[in-house]
Amino acid sequence: MERRQSQLQWERRLGRFAAIAAFLSMLLLVGSLVARASVFSSTPRSDRVALTLIDRHDTAYLASSILSALGYLTVGFVLWYLFGTTRHRRPELPAWLTPLIYFGPLVLAVATVLTTLGQLDAAQDFTQGPRTESRADSLIDGISQVPQVIGLAGSFALAVSLVLVSMNAMRVGLLTRFLGIIGVIIGALIVLPLVPGVREIVQIFWLGAVGAVILGIWPGGRGRAWETGEADVWLSKAEQRRAALREQRAGAGAEPAVDQEERGEEPLEERADHPTSKKRRKKRRR
Repeated sequence: MERRQSQLQWERRLGRFAAIAAFLSMLLLVGSLVARASVFSSTPRSDRVALTLIDRHDTAYLASSILSALGYLTVGFVLWYLFGTTRHRRPELPAWLTPLIYFGPLVLAVATVLTTLGQLDAAQDFTQGPRTESRADSLIDGISQVPQVIGLAGSFALAVSLVLVSMNAMRVGLLTRFLGIIGVIIGALIVLPLVPGVREIVQIFWLGAVGAVILGIWPGGRGRAWETGEADVWLSKAEQRRAALREQRAGAGAEPAVDQEERGEEPLEERADHPTSKKRRKKRRR
C-alpha cells in the first residue's frame, strides 16, 4: 500500500510535466511541418530543384529540422513517463525498454540536425556552381551517410518504444484501446513511412490526446487505473453505464438487466409491459 501511494504521488508530481511535454511536442511538430511546407510547397521533382529550394529557404529548412529534433526529445519524455506508470501496474514490461526510450529520441534528434546541416552545405555548394542535374546528384551522394545510418537506428528504437509502451499502457487501462492502437500505428509508420505526412498528422492527434488523458481532461474522464495504481480495464461509456446499472440493481436485490440481455432474455420491466404478456393475462381471466 505504501509503495502504491508513493507511486501515485510520483505520477501526480510529474504528470503535469509529461502533459506539457505532450502538448509542446504536438506544437513543435506542427511548427516543423509549417516550416517545411514553406520550403517545399510540393514534392521536389529532382535533386536540382530540392537543393535550389533548400538554399533559397535555408533558415526555414534549418528551423524545421530543429523543431523536429526538439519534438523527438519531448516525445521521449512522454514515453518515459508512460513507461514508469505502466511498469508499476505491469511488471512484465521489460526493463531493457528504458535504454531504448533514452536512445531513440536523443539519437534521432541529433541525426536529424546533422543530416540537415549536410544538406544545407550541399545546397550552398550547388548554387555557387553549375546547376546541373548530374552535379546535384553528385553533391547529394557526397553527403555523409553516418547521420542517416544513426538516424535509422534511432527511428527503430523510437518505434519499438512507442509500440510496446502504447500496447502495455492500453492493457493496464492507462490508455483507451483507441489511443493504444494509434500509438502502435505511429510506431509502425516511423519505420515504414508509406505516405509522407500521414504519420505526423496522426502523431499530432495522439500527443494531444495523451496529454489530455494525463491531465484528466479527456472526454469521459480517464481510466480507473490512474486513480487506483493497479491494472484495470478502461471501460467505454456504454460499458460504464452497464456496470453502473448492474451495481444499482445488485444493490436493490434485483437481477441485473445486463445479465438478462446476455442470456437473450428481456428485462423484467419490459416483460411486464409487453403486449404479448397482456394478451396472456386476458386469456387467463376468461
